[in-house]
Amino acid sequence: MLILVTACTKTDPTPANELVGNWRLVGYVRNPSISSAPVSVPSGKTVLVTFANDGTFNETYSNTLPAEYAFLGCGGGNYELTNKQIRIRAVCMSSLAGQTFDLVSVDSKRLSISPGAGSLGYYNFERQ
Repeated sequence: MLILVTACTKTDPTPANELVGNWRLVGYVRNPSISSAPVSVPSGKTVLVTFANDGTFNETYSNTLPAEYAFLGCGGGNYELTNKQIRIRAVCMSSLAGQTFDLVSVDSKRLSISPGAGSLGYYNFERQ
């Protein structure tokens, strides 16, 4: 009798359901080594980040410009969720590898991510 056991691992590029949706940026610290002051996005201004089921990413603005308040300031692209990290590839990025963020927490109401690699920076979002 021959018993064959196989195992494989697969990185699933399909986004997790918790991440999919529209997220309003509410606050961030981009680079604490330059400025440790947290930035709160005023209620009259909106930076909306959308993670879609098909792996696409989009960033839109209402009553503000990327120079004032932004997440990446790049518009659209795609994303992949693996091992508690989100890799975003957007048109304006200089690297084809995109940028990787650590997924700090996500639930039905809030999303918190960090630029990773020991960074003290963060981006906080609320589901819309």
